[in-house]
Amino acid sequence: MIYLALSILCSSTIYVLFSYFGKYKVQLLPAIVVNYLIAAASGFVQVESFDSFFTIPNEWWFFAISLSLLFISLFYLMAKTAQEMGVSVSSNASKMSMLIPIVLLAIIYPDEHLKFLQVIGVILAIFGIYYTSLKGDSGFKIKNIFWPFILFAGSGLLDFILAYANQNLLHSAADDRLFTSLSFGLAFIWGLLIILIQFITKKEKIRLPSIAGGVILGIVNFGSIYFLLRTYAGNIAQKTTILPVNNMAIIILSTLLSILLFHEKLSRKNIIGLSLSLLSILLIFFNA
Repeated sequence: MIYLALSILCSSTIYVLFSYFGKYKVQLLPAIVVNYLIAAASGFVQVESFDSFFTIPNEWWFFAISLSLLFISLFYLMAKTAQEMGVSVSSNASKMSMLIPIVLLAIIYPDEHLKFLQVIGVILAIFGIYYTSLKGDSGFKIKNIFWPFILFAGSGLLDFILAYANQNLLHSAADDRLFTSLSFGLAFIWGLLIILIQFITKKEKIRLPSIAGGVILGIVNFGSIYFLLRTYAGNIAQKTTILPVNNMAIIILSTLLSILLFHEKLSRKNIIGLSLSLLSILLIFFNA
């Protein structure tokens, strides 16, 4: 359970850091790129033997490259959503995405099947994301829900790849560290290429606060993924149970932190959305 608690704490801290980045004008992309360098290094220094780098299984590469592309793009989108729409919207959209891997896992693995009330939970989650994404008391606007739903779908795919990799590719704590670090390292390479292009075309320089923010973010980010993989490996429950508990706690904690630290105000519709999201997770969890 300690790994699960640490994963929840690290994940919630990420959303808080993104809001502080916006407040203190930290350059988003450079901070994210530095974050992946630090996250990768945090894992690589724990690798038991340098021989591991030369014996990475071929089947890892497709999943590691897929994860790295999702990491760099979704992290940027997550940060922008947190800064422009609020921590509660960003955390709800990205963490309710666990419904996607739950459905996919239930299809692939018969012992991870969905029950009727869990299906109801999936439906409620869609409405939960919609209401949480509404700004103030405004009505339906495509621009208010488009990016949260993109974040929802992309994060769901990322969660599924992580769960699938843990089920089929990773067999030890050493595998978890190496696979996580490899994915982060590749994300750093993609981000560095983008920064180099921006520097060549726009002469944009990286400021020191962006590097400092990226270092802190990288340590926390590595912890969020590594501790989640360790939770999976601990077999304390089915993945279709671990994901709802993990994500429900992140939504609650990050929302509370946003209210306490940033005085984020929630409209009546936002509260309804969060309530529906939490209800959907409870339906899935208690019927797992």
